[in-house]
Amino acid sequence: MSLLLDARQRAMLAEMGIRVWQPLPEPPSVTRQAEAAAARTVPAQAPAQPVVPSTVRPMPAPATAHSPAADAAARPSAQSVAPALPPSQPEPAERATAVAPPALSSAAGLATGHWPAWEALDAARLQQAVADCDACALHTGRHHAVWDARAAGLLAPPAPGTARWMVVLDAPGEAEDAAGLAAAGDPGRLLDHMIAALRLDPAQVYRTHVTKCAVPAARNVTGDEIASCAGCLRREILLVQPTVVVALGRHAVQGLLGRSEPLGTLRGQVYHVAVPPQEAVPDWLAELPVIVSYPLAHLMRHASAKAQAWQDLCLAYAVQRSA
Repeated sequence: MSLLLDARQRAMLAEMGIRVWQPLPEPPSVTRQAEAAAARTVPAQAPAQPVVPSTVRPMPAPATAHSPAADAAARPSAQSVAPALPPSQPEPAERATAVAPPALSSAAGLATGHWPAWEALDAARLQQAVADCDACALHTGRHHAVWDARAAGLLAPPAPGTARWMVVLDAPGEAEDAAGLAAAGDPGRLLDHMIAALRLDPAQVYRTHVTKCAVPAARNVTGDEIASCAGCLRREILLVQPTVVVALGRHAVQGLLGRSEPLGTLRGQVYHVAVPPQEAVPDWLAELPVIVSYPLAHLMRHASAKAQAWQDLCLAYAVQRSA
């Protein structure tokens, strides 16, 4: 039997004459086996206590009470934990809901009759746009942009129940360019007589040309020049809001209908204004009736053609009455 006695207890036993043997230290392997056996005998729910060597001073247990200052100091700051954020970007500005109208002094957008450049123009701005237009070569010889000054008030919606006519002529010539007036000279007077013979109110007949600049006498107007004014012509129609349109001449027909057949084969029928599919226009414009006839210059040279032109105007009158 061996006893685990401290020094004081051994001294007392020695004074009493009792001899005690000092137990030999167990080898390290036996010690480890004993510690493992002791660990197995500990209940599973009890946590094992670490064995602290005698040479190592155990760390003091942490305090159970925490002060707010200590917690704040121990808690990592948001800047030290959160990843660095990129510099904040400015908020994008809200998109404007209204689009500014195009500059009138620029030919960009007005060339080739580009519709968005014309669609928002009122009468005054439309005339100013034409005066500043340089979309085609015709502007280089222009003295005046050609308008129907006698019926300038027609570039506004008509009163309810008012029947309006719109006569579209071929490109203007020297007489129109010099006067700045649509259907000037003898051809214009012939048109006035025909309108009077139909007993129409001259104040309700709007005259215009397929282009607003004169074409040199030595040549005809080109398709590109007609296309440059196509948007302007459609804007005139929307402002005037006519009941019927009469196209006098093959270039007028080309600008309104986009067709190039001979006038003799196109006469005697009712057509409708050709509107490009990408253009958003009122339904009535696509249904607006168009009557085809000969140009005034042809009627001035060929008296026999006046009877046919009269038939065409009578057809237009009948269409207007039935509208």
